Amino acid sequence: MKKKRKTRYRDGYLSVLKEKIKLNNFNAKENATVFQEVCTLPFEQLSARVQDIELMNILDKSLEIKVKAPNCGLDIDKKMNVVIHDDLTSVYSISHFDMTKEEYFFYLTKVGGKKNVVIERIEELP
Repeated sequence: MKKKRKTRYRDGYLSVLKEKIKLNNFNAKENATVFQEVCTLPFEQLSARVQDIELMNILDKSLEIKVKAPNCGLDIDKKMNVVIHDDLTSVYSISHFDMTKEEYFFYLTKVGGKKNVVIERIEELP
């Protein structure tokens, strides 16, 4: 019986973020966008198949990047965002995702760079 090879995620780290509404002293929404980091995962970038592009066209989205990351038991929500390599000039929304017991597959659409972005970290990246 063959042993299953362990997947290596060599392309870097991505941060899964949840937008947090920040209010000032007058209970008005502040201008700065604040994200709360949910988790940081290693990832591997995948090539987009024809089926993936057709799926995104049906959803009326564009596919910028498709990545896979290890499954950490996180409840993924399409309202979450992703930042790759802490590059705040490129913030991605999760357009679609699939998951198995071992991995997540994220289909990401770039929503642009965010000005005045603050990320509340759970811990520092390695």
